[in-house]
Amino acid sequence: MDPRQLIARLAELKAEGDAIMQQLMASGIPPEDIMAAMEGGGQEAAPPMPPPMGGPGMGAGPGPDLPPEIPQGMPQGLLAG
Repeated sequence: MDPRQLIARLAELKAEGDAIMQQLMASGIPPEDIMAAMEGGGQEAAPPMPPPMGGPGMGAGPGPDLPPEIPQGMPQGLLAG
């Protein structure tokens, strides 16, 4: 398809999508639900996220690999002091 035709088709699709969104919002569907459906590829519910790789300490969240907090009152940075 010619790039100009693709651009015209994209504009048509955007206008159609905007009209559908307005109809959904007018019928009382919350905008959050509409956006979630769009992000999910048109599915009613987004597929569950796979569990993070590794376990604690492997980037799955706060764990023993984090440095200890700096106590209050201690100089922080090169300019403190």
